[in-house]
Amino acid sequence: MFRYISVNLAFQKPTWQSQTLLNYSSDKAVDGRFKTYSIQENECAVSGENVEDVTWYVDLESIQSINSMTIIYRTDGLEWHKTIPSIVTITKPVQARYVTYYNTRKGDLSTKPGYSATASFGLCEVYIRENLAKFHPTSSSPDLGFSFMGSGRAVDGRKTDLSAFGGQCYISGNGRPYVLWRVDLLNIRSIERIAIYYRTDNQRWGAYASRFKGFSLIISNTTNHRDGVTCYKDDRLTKTTVHPVLEITCFGVGRYVIYYNERLPEYGSRLGYSQHAFAELCEVEVYGKHI
Repeated sequence: MFRYISVNLAFQKPTWQSQTLLNYSSDKAVDGRFKTYSIQENECAVSGENVEDVTWYVDLESIQSINSMTIIYRTDGLEWHKTIPSIVTITKPVQARYVTYYNTRKGDLSTKPGYSATASFGLCEVYIRENLAKFHPTSSSPDLGFSFMGSGRAVDGRKTDLSAFGGQCYISGNGRPYVLWRVDLLNIRSIERIAIYYRTDNQRWGAYASRFKGFSLIISNTTNHRDGVTCYKDDRLTKTTVHPVLEITCFGVGRYVIYYNERLPEYGSRLGYSQHAFAELCEVEVYGKHI
């Protein structure tokens, strides 16, 4: 079952579709109702029948910084046996106002194996997310001094290479009792979720888990982490339960998002924790809304 994990930029925004079956209108795909993925509950936008082309779009009303889109397709509560999943998430950072769903059965597509003879859609929800942190100013303390490991690497939208030397990760200095990384969202935002992609060196996860543990996420209106509110503090994750990609519920209102970790003397002998503090952040994504 899919659930909302941050603000949907498309929620209750103007929509349109080229054909409509009965009363399954275009707005049903952005109304926030998709419990059963079913037309029986009037949850889905459904196109007309026996046509070659179908189109649906949502108007976000202004240009938005889109990070990803999720399509929840109609299943009518039945088990889904298709090779394509009924819930598809597409990560494609883009600046745009309109998001369009289009399908066709022109040419030989109508007779292609596994394809329906006519075009149609059943969109139970279209969910669009914005990464509030992408390309925004960052700072850190301490760092190694190499530009290809600098703090901005954690908000450049790249996360295909989770290694220290791949040019996509921020890597902190070594042998320190604390580390701090922050991103400036430029304005006060309402924050709901934060995703972190940690360094793995593109190997099986485990080598850097002890460095990741114990971190805090802080939302602040100043650059000083002591002025902020801690929306998440890891004190339960173990070396086996901490994962290199975490998406964390982190409610708060503020301009700065701060990642902080420390290794005070009592942490040095704590089982499963590294001796020193590290921040090895390949991407930090912040989800929420403008206020």
